[in-house]
Amino acid sequence: MTARVMVNRVWGQLFGQAIVPSTDNFGLLGDEPSHPELLDHLALQFVNDKWSVKKLIRSIVLSRAYQMSSDHNSENYAVDPSNRYLWRMERRRLDAEEIRDAMLAASGELDLERPEGSPVMQQPNAQLKGGKGMGEVRKPTNVRSVYLPIVRGQVPEMMQVFDAADPSLIMGKRDVTTVPTQALFLMNSNFAMKQSETLAKRVLAEKGTGPAAHIERAYRLALGRLPTELEKADVTRYVGDYRKALEEAGNKGNSQLAAWASFCQTLFASGEFRYVY
Repeated sequence: MTARVMVNRVWGQLFGQAIVPSTDNFGLLGDEPSHPELLDHLALQFVNDKWSVKKLIRSIVLSRAYQMSSDHNSENYAVDPSNRYLWRMERRRLDAEEIRDAMLAASGELDLERPEGSPVMQQPNAQLKGGKGMGEVRKPTNVRSVYLPIVRGQVPEMMQVFDAADPSLIMGKRDVTTVPTQALFLMNSNFAMKQSETLAKRVLAEKGTGPAAHIERAYRLALGRLPTELEKADVTRYVGDYRKALEEAGNKGNSQLAAWASFCQTLFASGEFRYVY
């Protein structure tokens, strides 16, 4: 049973839907497995591999099922609209930690070093409970999100907005929501605006290249692909109009940087950035 529960949770994390959908209820009152033989096979393999999670993940991600396209097929959809039997890969929104790390990686600010210790351990319990010690815990940092100090009842804003697990609860599967606060965070938060400006500086730092090269660079860093010719034309016009509007309004700042930072922010706010297709 332990092996089945673990295998089911790993599968659910990778596919977005577990073999037994009710990950927190694996008993008689829970959901029936969609592929019971597969669940047994993976559980037995997991035990034989000495409970190695890395080997389990490797075997799943190298499978044909995991490597399938997310393209729609009308014939398969007519038979299995919920994709219960895995005729395509589900499109998946990035987790909160992945969105934060992706923004830092695109801007070149991600710190890959593992921090030593935790600021939580350095604060007396009374200060943490009263909130006085949270200033030290919440100091800005660019380390990977897996290393962020998490205190119950004091989850960082970005983690809350994008459905990070509540540390006070046992959650086999996170909620995945699409709410206005997510768009507003990407539009107005200091973190999003700072990373957008840093990405713009990174793009503009390449000397001897023109706007077309800058656009391609931004698309590669943020979305992992090249822009189409139509997208290039739209972005060129957008950056030009934005810069002109700032100058006409008497803005004394760097209008070029502001225009490119605004464009980079639209990349971070796009569905393509937040979803794996």
